[in-house]
Amino acid sequence: MNLVAAPTAPVATLPEHIRPQVSKLKAAVFVEPGRIALQDKPAPDVGALDALLRITTTTICGTDVHILRGEYPVAKRLTVGHEPVGVIEKLGSAVQGYREGQRVVADAI
Repeated sequence: MNLVAAPTAPVATLPEHIRPQVSKLKAAVFVEPGRIALQDKPAPDVGALDALLRITTTTICGTDVHILRGEYPVAKRLTVGHEPVGVIEKLGSAVQGYREGQRVVADAI
């Protein structure tokens, strides 16, 4: 896992017993060259070494531009974007050094 703690104040998170269960999430999806759209996707299962982030900010890098232009081959319906900033909503049981509610930056994933 390539997370880096962001240098910001803690972000409030609802206690787990009153958090809504997330079954779907919004994702930037490659549709075809020239078109990336926000679409609903099923929320992934969180494995022992995983973290589920609520994305609050992201970047657009050169790879994203090449994908959009059709210059970098990817499958249709691929979720794109790989440099997010967000809050850990759910943390796998084997992940150490992070906590739910912590704001983090993910390296290129």
